[in-house]
Amino acid sequence: MLTGQAPFATDQPALLASRHLSAPPPLVADSGVDVPHDLQDLLSALLAKRPEGRPASAAEVYVALAPHLPAPEPGPATRRGLPEDPRRPFLVPQGRSASG
Repeated sequence: MLTGQAPFATDQPALLASRHLSAPPPLVADSGVDVPHDLQDLLSALLAKRPEGRPASAAEVYVALAPHLPAPEPGPATRRGLPEDPRRPFLVPQGRSASG
């Protein structure tokens, strides 16, 4: 949990399930956690009830997070499947096919 508290506080299981299914999650900033606006937008999209409101891929999430991540250190760790430039698409390593 990013905020240290559950998004829907209730001890009634039916009400909790109903809120998880239909109520929008509260904004992280409303809990007193200081989070940049673009990260709040990403969190809201990740928690969207409808699939079309969510990021389409992990690459899209990575691109949104990249400005907030520390720069990778040069070396083999930067070649584990994540692009060094988040604007580049994910690539299949040389010598391997996309099917494995």
